[in-house]
Amino acid sequence: IDLQLARGTLTVVTGRVGAGKTTLLRTLLGLLPRDAGEICWHGERVDDAGAFFVPPRAAYTAQVPRLFNETLRQNILLGLPDEAAALDVAVRGAVLERDIDALEHGLDTLVGSGGVTLSGGQVQRAAAARMFMRNAELLVIDDLSSALDVQTEQELWERLA
Repeated sequence: IDLQLARGTLTVVTGRVGAGKTTLLRTLLGLLPRDAGEICWHGERVDDAGAFFVPPRAAYTAQVPRLFNETLRQNILLGLPDEAAALDVAVRGAVLERDIDALEHGLDTLVGSGGVTLSGGQVQRAAAARMFMRNAELLVIDDLSSALDVQTEQELWERLA
């Protein structure tokens, strides 16, 4: 595979179930070993992708994201300072603002282990907001839209573009 990603662009990897999309993404990020070839960043070879592709260079939202038994705010920030402007940008980017407004305690809602108090789409978008908070150069999202309704998915892609 020869994959080149231009800075400032949106690249979507598509294919049928089981085609290897997740394996490709996880190998690119160094989460799985690569058998051959090389990975380069701005023309320079990356020897240890797992150590290299971390914030602020890269941020990743897995196909099945993890939320912790904390508030939604804590799950999005995950140790970062609570800066309202940055949090608002991340929440808006993840099309999560209406959901937060509908929650009784908003961002301070306890989501439960794995996000059990949220829908599958809300869990995915909360994880995306967490990724956006990292302000990374490379954002890698694995199947973000699988649990979203058509309108929310369309709005999400428009905001990502």
